Amino acid sequence: MRVGLVGWGIASGVGSMNYDIVRLAPWVTHWLVPKHPNSENHEPYLQACGDSEVIKCELAGSEAEYKYFLDSIDVLLYVEHPCLRGSYNIVLEAKKRGVFVIGVPMWEWWPESKDWALATDMLWAVTDFTYRYLSSLSDVLFAHGFHHCWRNKVVQGQWGVNLDEFPFVPRKFAKRFVFINGNGGYKLRKASDVIFDAFSLPGAPPLTVYTQQTERLAENVPRSANLILGNFDERKDVYADGDVFIFCSYWEGLGLGLYEAQCSGALVVTTDHAPMNECGTDFVVPVEKFAQENLAGKKIVKAVPSASDLFEIVHSLNGVNISEISEMNGLIFRNRYDLRKILGMMYEQVVHYAT
Repeated sequence: MRVGLVGWGIASGVGSMNYDIVRLAPWVTHWLVPKHPNSENHEPYLQACGDSEVIKCELAGSEAEYKYFLDSIDVLLYVEHPCLRGSYNIVLEAKKRGVFVIGVPMWEWWPESKDWALATDMLWAVTDFTYRYLSSLSDVLFAHGFHHCWRNKVVQGQWGVNLDEFPFVPRKFAKRFVFINGNGGYKLRKASDVIFDAFSLPGAPPLTVYTQQTERLAENVPRSANLILGNFDERKDVYADGDVFIFCSYWEGLGLGLYEAQCSGALVVTTDHAPMNECGTDFVVPVEKFAQENLAGKKIVKAVPSASDLFEIVHSLNGVNISEISEMNGLIFRNRYDLRKILGMMYEQVVHYAT
């Protein structure tokens, strides 16, 4: 069974998920890579795809490439959304050819009533929260008369880490605290403002901040913070110089860094709200308040973590021997979140539903 992936090949969360799929799933034979409107392709991703054929294309107008791609596969797979713009609806075109379509949604962006979303045949839920959300949504859509092809075909899966590229490095003492802002996230969703408030309090440990830009970064940067601007050549490098990583987002579709950091031997601190608090860490920050945020034409919940409680957690961890926790996390998480195994389970479900 030939599975084709359509999606970004850039250095981003979804881009890295796409790369991991192609690297670890031998059943993915083709990768259609549309040109991102704001970022360049991360060529190391595209050059390390083994036997999978990489097909670059434009966001719109590359009909020859789109048709060649669809004619070469039996199953279409996308993460978050199928990317293409313009009049060519790749999901509907796939269905015309009898191609089975699988989606890996990020719950907060999922446009449930769009034609391509309704036409998707199966959904793979990356967290327990996502599974509950999509299962409930299916009932709501059905009750309102929306025919959706993925009805009763939401798979309670999970996601994981490409362990080949994230070696385990044991941590001894909690001395290096790191916040990965990256591209900043939509509407400062990574809560840099709250994190900076916490690390500005007297007695807070120094904070290292990794960010690709400063436009989507709160202005209240602590005086003691070490701000490092740029990107890393390899994803694993971002976890090399830290003991405790702060992931206190307002919301996440998955929160891949939570899993990568723990599989690399570090500790993580996150917001005590799903799906973030499903990652297995004991260090969760209570939500101070819930708000409503506008996102992609709909409203979602915004869980604002408490800056004072975050301070108490990092203050209590500062300088503590964490070697036992680090070693235990390495054993547990590298077994639980091995993406190669998880993708194998996904393929079993694909075969079950698509044949």
